[in-house]
Amino acid sequence: MITQEEKKAILRSMSLMDDALFAKCFGESRECIEVLLHIILGRNDITIISVHPQSWLENITCRSVRLDVMAVDLDGTIYDIEVQK
Repeated sequence: MITQEEKKAILRSMSLMDDALFAKCFGESRECIEVLLHIILGRNDITIISVHPQSWLENITCRSVRLDVMAVDLDGTIYDIEVQK
């Protein structure tokens, strides 16, 4: 059984770039994720199209990518955003 102190130490070692913590903090909340993207990118023209935590997409080379968020800007550019540490 893990102790409270061990739990605290694990949390202290994490950042929002840790997928587990990101998913717990933001879940599928488009509004929260959109605000975070605006802050990180320094742009307010990004709109979330969809949120798919833990979805896997295979490409033609048989490599897989986890797609966390799909967004679009005012120019119509589509962004596939994945949380990576």
